[in-house]
Amino acid sequence: MKLSRSNIFEMAQSPYCRLGLVLVCSLMLAGCATTSVFSAYPSQMKPVRNNLNPSGYNASIKSLKQNLDSADKDLYGMELGRVQQLAGDYQGSLQSYATVINDVQQQQLTAKIRASNLLAQTGSLMSNDNALPYQVKSYELVFLYNYQALNYLAMGDIQNAMVSVRQSDQQQQWYVTQHQYQLQQAQQISQQHGWSFNPLEYGASKSTYKVAQQVTDPMQNGFAYYLSGIMYEATGDYDDAFISLQNAIQLEPNNQYVRNKLLEVLEERGGSPSMFQQYMKQFGLSQAPVIPQNSGQVVVIYEQGLVPPMQQASYPLNFEGASQLFVFPVYKPAGQPAPVLTVSLQQNNTKTTLGQTQELINVEAVAAKELTQEYPIIFIREALRLATQAGILTAPTNNNKNDQAAQLVNSIAAGLYMSIMAGADLRSWLTLPNSVQVFQGYLQPAQNSLILSQGALQQTVAVNVQPNHTLLVWVVDAGNNLQVKLINL
Repeated sequence: MKLSRSNIFEMAQSPYCRLGLVLVCSLMLAGCATTSVFSAYPSQMKPVRNNLNPSGYNASIKSLKQNLDSADKDLYGMELGRVQQLAGDYQGSLQSYATVINDVQQQQLTAKIRASNLLAQTGSLMSNDNALPYQVKSYELVFLYNYQALNYLAMGDIQNAMVSVRQSDQQQQWYVTQHQYQLQQAQQISQQHGWSFNPLEYGASKSTYKVAQQVTDPMQNGFAYYLSGIMYEATGDYDDAFISLQNAIQLEPNNQYVRNKLLEVLEERGGSPSMFQQYMKQFGLSQAPVIPQNSGQVVVIYEQGLVPPMQQASYPLNFEGASQLFVFPVYKPAGQPAPVLTVSLQQNNTKTTLGQTQELINVEAVAAKELTQEYPIIFIREALRLATQAGILTAPTNNNKNDQAAQLVNSIAAGLYMSIMAGADLRSWLTLPNSVQVFQGYLQPAQNSLILSQGALQQTVAVNVQPNHTLLVWVVDAGNNLQVKLINL
């Protein structure tokens, strides 16, 4: 059909063409809101994850800063703070983390998420979850506050480090309340529409449950509990140190370093002999750990690898009388346990193996646990979205030639729209480690050399241990290189 100015004008007045324009405008607006609509977040972060080393930090920091005005600003802010921290820019990292923390606190005070997170009528129902502003996940919040504490410790400010640890505990209850509210919303909407959802009916989701099975609560973080325990111990607050370590041992009952530290703190706080014997029996120990006189404590925190990103899965279902494709995020089991770090002492040309690190937290497992708790909410949003889109894309047929041409325009726009919008929300903090592990021991005051090795990776570090003090050796393997930072507590 030949198009003239007049029939082009007529097409523009047709409902089909107006619909096509709505769809195109929706795409454009979604793109302005967040780049994750058009490009999956793991793909965006791949260059940053591949260059977490001294030669790549500057480029990664520059790239991340460009996204601080987007709808995903809090996510990029956490990534930025983490890269700055690894680069040794603790002041810059502190500011980046503080901005995110302030955003989270403001959201809680104004309860913006409570009113809009589940339905988000205008934006997400016309596109997908990637169009929603990113909300910091509960397990990410725990890491956020504890990494902020490490910034303060690296700057020699243990008092503000303790403030960060305490704030983490205070903020977590809000997440519990918020999640319960959203689940209630999801249940009400399900009942109204007669929808039902069992994640285990979709085969791909079973992998997420398998990864998450070792975790009961995504906010329970063995690394955070252990770190706060040694910080409380360093300040002489043995009661709070004992409580933190009790929490850590509940999560990692077989970690010998957490066991030893719990018994040491119990003795330091003057615990009763009966309680001491109770823990000795619980841990299956016949001999209590002994702290050598005038020695210094060495704590090695080993962050191994990078947390795997979520992947997209899809499942065809008959929804509202039509065949629809339900897309959702999943985690896949790693298959192999995280490698450990061997800690050795080099003295007078003699190498002595002190031990190996043991796991405090599997980060993918806590992330997967949170995802399983979010599945009902994700399903309801997707169901509402499919219903909304189906209604928008359905229009009566018309034999008018202009409307036929406009319908073709709309069909192309709708096809483009649906193909781009059919994407699961794969956003998460991707510069977090895969596993956090610990080694704890004692050395006599001297200029010692620690040899840290994992497979082909090795780093020798000169350490000056002070009597009755704790030296924190922070080791990060974020891409086949061991980066070591020393912090005196």
